[in-house]
Amino acid sequence: RLLTGLMGGNIPVAMAYASDISPPDQRAKTLGIVGAALSLGFIVGPLVGGLLGGKDAASATLLWPGLAAALVCLLAITGAFFLLKESLPPEKRAMAPSAGATGGGFADFKQVAQRPVLGQLLAVGFLAYMAMAAFETNFPFWAGDRFGWGPREIGLSFTYLAMLVVTTQGLLVGPLVKRFGEKLLLMAGLSSYVVGLLVMAQSLFWGVMLVGITFTTTGSALYMTTMNSLVSKQAGDSERGLVLGTFNTASWLGRALGPGMIALLGLAGLGRDAPLFAAALLMLPCIAIMRRLRSRAAGVQSAD
Repeated sequence: RLLTGLMGGNIPVAMAYASDISPPDQRAKTLGIVGAALSLGFIVGPLVGGLLGGKDAASATLLWPGLAAALVCLLAITGAFFLLKESLPPEKRAMAPSAGATGGGFADFKQVAQRPVLGQLLAVGFLAYMAMAAFETNFPFWAGDRFGWGPREIGLSFTYLAMLVVTTQGLLVGPLVKRFGEKLLLMAGLSSYVVGLLVMAQSLFWGVMLVGITFTTTGSALYMTTMNSLVSKQAGDSERGLVLGTFNTASWLGRALGPGMIALLGLAGLGRDAPLFAAALLMLPCIAIMRRLRSRAAGVQSAD
């Protein structure tokens, strides 16, 4: 599991590649398509794993799903090697600092975090992903306690959510960014997430809950795509991998701490809906930061 986690760093590299090959005005649309492809994998993957994993608990096995996953990874490696060209031309690669020149590791993180706008975007990524992890980790237990849902209902709901993400990122993000801009759409995504959590906390039957989770899922899809695009635009041509990798580090640190926060809330005995309210509270400073950045950008444009 540790090795698969370490190898999971290919997603920010893919986002950096997509940023390199797309013009700024098309970047959100391109990243939305990449995000939609990832979400499509989350639809097909569980289906294939379920079909290969055995008919019941007694015959369940990880062997065939594991071999299938390894085969898919091999196909992806082969495709990347033969089909993908280098995203940066030689002159831009020459501008990039050599390995170890910036100190690496924490020094790179600190260097990116010290930039005024990027430092605030890193804070948003950390808090937003902590909130999302706090909700998503707890959702199966919350739904089981509130509505008596089991694996079948939870599985179907996640399939619905993945399809919603594919639709939002693949079809809606591009036109919406062109019309409203990334910062406004990002604020709308974060606000939608908060609204969805509050609706879920008040839901008395699963139909209302489904409305709430539609808001949270649409909000997270809008957030993830527009945020990656916004962060990539703060980076120079030769450092997008560094900047996006640093942003993902901050975000996944929040995702790592989110489940721990759920455990603390459970130990404190604050009730079934406490994780939903906690996640909503974590989103509020994110919205405030993005509103300030948007106002500052509008002020600079007016001065110009």
